[in-house]
Amino acid sequence: VEKAATKISALDVVINNAGVGVGVTDLAEANLEEVKSIFEINFFGPMLVNKHFIPHLKNSADGRIINISSQMGGLNALVGGYAG
Repeated sequence: VEKAATKISALDVVINNAGVGVGVTDLAEANLEEVKSIFEINFFGPMLVNKHFIPHLKNSADGRIINISSQMGGLNALVGGYAG
């Protein structure tokens, strides 16, 4: 990500799209390494992208960050079954 950010000079928008949902289990059966992997992709991935591309967005007249989620990002989808 850091190297990609050095390859551009101007940027108007960063789009963070939906990540991954690995495993279907409740917390009592969750595999901690699998949950860590989910966080690496879904939380730290967009954070890292934004960190390195925000300087380019600040050079834009109207820079924006757009976060797109899957249906799991909706309040109506907040049900059990995904420990991550």
